Formats: sequence, C-alpha cells, structure tokens
Amino acid sequence: MTQRWSVVARRRFANYGLSAAAIFTFLFPVTVLARAQSAEEAAHFANTLSSQSQTVIQRLSALDALPADGWKAHVGDLAYGEALDLDDSSWPIVQAKAESGTDAVWYRRSITVPATLNGYDLTGARSWFSFHADANGPMPEILYLNGRRVAMGDDLEPIVVFDLAKPGDTVLVAVKPLPTIDKKTFQGTEQKIEFSGSRPNPDGDSLILHAYEWAGKSGNVTFTVPEGATGAVLANLLEQPQGSPLTITGNQVTVPIHPFEILALRVDYSRTAKD
Repeated sequence: MTQRWSVVARRRFANYGLSAAAIFTFLFPVTVLARAQSAEEAAHFANTLSSQSQTVIQRLSALDALPADGWKAHVGDLAYGEALDLDDSSWPIVQAKAESGTDAVWYRRSITVPATLNGYDLTGARSWFSFHADANGPMPEILYLNGRRVAMGDDLEPIVVFDLAKPGDTVLVAVKPLPTIDKKTFQGTEQKIEFSGSRPNPDGDSLILHAYEWAGKSGNVTFTVPEGATGAVLANLLEQPQGSPLTITGNQVTVPIHPFEILALRVDYSRTAKD
C-alpha cells in the first residue's frame, strides 16, 4: 500500500497518524504553502507565484484528477432532462468557455471509474465532482446523479459521486443551470480522486512524498520519514522508482533539488515494520 501526499492536497498519512507537515520538512519557502490553513489560503498564495511556479502546482494537482471533458449540452428547458433513458445522442459536445444564452441549459455525461489512475488501483477511492459555469453573477443550478436530484443552489460545492468506488462503476451526471439575466458561460468540470488509505498496490508497502521548488533556486531538500523504512529512492511523477537507492540517516533523506523541479521520493517499508 502506497501513501501519497503533495503540498497542494495536504492529505494525512492515515496509517501513521501524522500530518504531512510533521514528517516532511522543506529547505525552501515552499513551507509557507505547506502551513496554509485552508484551500482558499493556498489558492490565494499560489496566485502570487510566478507563471513557472503555478505550472508546477498545476502539474501536482493533476496527479489526482480524472479526465472531465466530453459534456453534451441542450440549450433550452427540457422535461426530464436527467432521465436515464433519455436519448442524448444528438446533443453536441461542448468545450469550456462555450456560451449558451440566458435560457435553462442541460449538461449530461456518464462518468466511469477507470481501473487505475497514474498506476494506482482506484478500488475504495472517493470521487468528487464539481461543475463550473457563470452568468456574470450567481447562477442557480440543479445537479442529478442517475436521475435523482442530489443538489440545488448557486455555485454548488463539490459533491461525492463515488464513495468506496470500484473500477467499472458508472454514474450519469446531469446538471441544469436555470434561466439567468445574463448569458451563461460553461467553464468546465473537475473530477478529483481521494485515494483509499488501503488501496491495493502491486509494488508492496511504500510511502510517497512530493516536494516542489517554486522560488527558482537550487539547493537541497530534506525529507523526514517515519521510523522503520527499509529503503528510499527517487521516483518519477508516476511514482515509479528511478535512479540508485538513497541513504537514510536518522530517519532523514536529503537530495538536491533544481529550480521549479518536482521531486517524488519513494520510501519502502516492510509490513512487519509498519504493523
């Protein structure tokens, strides 16, 4: 089982009961982002960074994102546009930034849980969905899953579409933005994955830590890891080991980092050591 964490996601290592910031120390100003108390603070901070730094953050964010394009749209109201048996085969596929006037609009798409994401089995994962559109102000919308209304309101928060997911699970998502005074603009959707702490991993038991350098400087970064590690090695962004084994000294691993570089460190454990 591989545990993953990135500065952006700020996840907790459930099996160790430690926060990411407690076991992961940076030698760069990136610590500021790691200490952010909310997603809003992290987003505000990220907006102050250079374009290169923001590109790094976007690359990290994509590690737990599913493809979210391919939405079909119908401009104008439609009775039972959320129905499972509705034939939407003639509906055009829309891209982000598509405008649709002031009338009600229906958007539909089936979402299927893939077998893996970046090499990880998605069994037991939780999937979040968020819909983005605007109309120069608040825009009321209704969201349906498999024909059942699950949310209604302005600028809805992300909702869970799969809890304890299984590869192959499918859900029909339908979203109906209601009539507005100004034209609507479809801004796209997001599908984020929250990995299960007990998801299967064919490579055995390991811990994955990410670091990125956004200040444009070279130097060293030190990872502090839980006791019991049997080995450590750098990995690529798919978290596949690359390079020679690294030395662990006093539960710490120090490696060089280059300007705007993303590092992934894989730390291996035996099941006996973890238990």
